[in-house]
Amino acid sequence: MQLPRARKELYDAALDMLLVRRDTEREISGVEGVYLARDEQIALLQRLAYWLIRNGQVEAGRDEAVELVGGWLDSMPQVRAQGGAEQVFTHLLIRSGLLLEPVPGSVIFVHRTFQDYLGAKAAVEARDFGVLVKNAHDDTWDDVVRMAVGHARPDERTRLLRGLLRRADRNKGARNRLVLLAAACLEHSPELDPATRSEIESRTTHLMPPRTLSRADEIAKAGEFVLDLLKGPADLCEEEAAATVRTAARVGGPRALAVIARFKHDDRLRVTVQLSEGWQHFDTDDYINAVLKGAPLSGAFLRVDSSSQAAALPRLSRLHSVSLIGDLGLPAELTDRRDVERLQIVQNATLTDLSPLAAMERLSMLGLHSCPRVSTITPLSSLPLRELHLYRLGGALSLKPLAALGQLATLSIDCATDVTTVRDIPGDSDLRSFQLWRSARYMDLIGLGRWPGLEQLTLAGDKQLAQLAQEQTQPPLSALQVLGQAAFDPASLPHYEHLNSLFLSKCRLSGSLRPLAALPNLSQLTFSDCLGSIDLEPLAQMEHLEVVVHPGTLIEGADRFPPERIRYMS
Repeated sequence: MQLPRARKELYDAALDMLLVRRDTEREISGVEGVYLARDEQIALLQRLAYWLIRNGQVEAGRDEAVELVGGWLDSMPQVRAQGGAEQVFTHLLIRSGLLLEPVPGSVIFVHRTFQDYLGAKAAVEARDFGVLVKNAHDDTWDDVVRMAVGHARPDERTRLLRGLLRRADRNKGARNRLVLLAAACLEHSPELDPATRSEIESRTTHLMPPRTLSRADEIAKAGEFVLDLLKGPADLCEEEAAATVRTAARVGGPRALAVIARFKHDDRLRVTVQLSEGWQHFDTDDYINAVLKGAPLSGAFLRVDSSSQAAALPRLSRLHSVSLIGDLGLPAELTDRRDVERLQIVQNATLTDLSPLAAMERLSMLGLHSCPRVSTITPLSSLPLRELHLYRLGGALSLKPLAALGQLATLSIDCATDVTTVRDIPGDSDLRSFQLWRSARYMDLIGLGRWPGLEQLTLAGDKQLAQLAQEQTQPPLSALQVLGQAAFDPASLPHYEHLNSLFLSKCRLSGSLRPLAALPNLSQLTFSDCLGSIDLEPLAQMEHLEVVVHPGTLIEGADRFPPERIRYMS
C-alpha cells in the first residue's frame, strides 16, 4: 500500500516478498524437500549474481550454476543436509522468483536490477571495494556501485566514494563519469562523512546541470544513472534547460523520455530546438505521445529523417517548421499540411520535382541543401517566399523564377547558376540578406547597390571584396561574413557606419586589425579556422567589442582584453 522512498528499500521489500512472504502467506514450505530461510537464499543468490557480474555475463549454464552452488554449500552444512546441489538449485529456480530458465540449460535473473543489487551485496561483504572502483568506468557496473554504497556501512561507504574520486583524479578520460557516478550514489547514502559529501557536491556543481550542448553530449556518455541528477525545468536558464533535454535524449530509454516530457511546455527557442530533435532517439509514437503533442515548436525545425516520422506528421496538431532529411522525396503527409511556414530539404538524392510544394500556401522560407537532381525552381514561383536558400543543386540552375518572388527578403546561393553578376539576378524585391557561398564565389558583386536596404552580406570570392569597395552606393550593412580570403586586409573594407558584426572564416590576414577600430558600431568580431596568427592588440580599446574565437584560430594580444570580452567556442 505504501512504496518505500529509496530504491534500496524498494529492493529489500521486493526480495522479502519474493523470498519469504509469497510462500509463507500461502502456507507453502518444504517444496522440493528443501526449506531455505531468507538469508540462506540470499547468500546463494548473491554469490551467483556477483559471479555473473565479475565475468561480464547475464546468464549462466544450468550445469555451471549447479556446480557453483555445490561449492558454496561447503560453508552451509545446514543447507547441504537438506539435499545436494541439484536439489537446492532447483528449489531456488522454482521458488525464489528471482531466477528464470528461458531456454533449457540456461539460467538468468528475472531482471538485471536484482542481479546488480545482490551482486553489490556480495561485493561489500567480500570487501571488494577495489574491484568496484576499478570497474566503475564500465556502464554495466553503474547500479552495482550505487547499490554497493547503499549496502556498505558508513566507513565502507566513505572508502568506496573516496576511491571513486581518487580514480577520477587519475583518469582524465573517465573523470566526469566517475564524479557523476559518485554524485548518483549520494541518494543511497543515508549516513556519510560530511567532508566526503561536500567534496562530491562541490565537484558535481561544475558539471550539473549541463550548461552547453557539448557538455551534454559528454555527460550523456556516463550512462542512464545521470538521469537521476537532471533537474528542471524550474530554475534552469535557457542554455541549461536545452542542454538537459539534450543529455536525456542522448541517454535514451523510457526514463530519459520522462525527463524530456517535463520540458514539453517550455517555449524558449534553444529548448524547443532540442525537443524537436529529440525524437531521433526514441520510438516515434512514444515521443509524439509524451512530448510533441503538447510542445510549442514554432521556433524550431522538427527534424524528419525517416518514413515512420513522415507518416506520423498528421498526428501533430501544429507544425510550423520542418527539416526533411534524407532520400524521402516529398511525402504527401508533409505537402498536404497548410500550416508549415518554414521547410528545409536536406541531402535528398531522389528529389527531382518540386511541384508538390506549390500546395504549401503559407511557405515563407525554403532551403534546398544537397539535392543534386533538382534542376529547376520554377514550381516555387507561386509561393509567398521571403527566404530562399539554394545549396549544392544540380547543373547550372536558372534563377529566372526569382522574378515572380516579389516578397523575397533573403537569398542565399551556394551552387552554379546562369547568372554571372548581381545586377542580372531577376526580380525587383528589396533584399535584406544576400549570401554568396563558395560555389557562387565567381559571381560579380557589380550592381549590389540595387538593394538599398541590404543589411546582411556573405561573400566568398577573392575579387568580391574588392568589388564591394568599388560600389558607388554602399548598402547599410549591419552584418558581414567574409569567407576563404587568402589575403584579407581589414583596410580594404568600406567604412560601414552601421556594421556591428564581422565574421571571418578561413581567412589569412594581410594587414593589421587597426582599421576596424574606426567602425563605430562594431560590437562582435568572430574568427573561425583563420590562418596564421591574429593580433588583437589594436582593438583592445574598443570597450564595446566582443571577440569570438572558434577552434583552429591562433590569436595574440588576448591579455589586453577583459575575460568577458573574449569568448572561446568549443
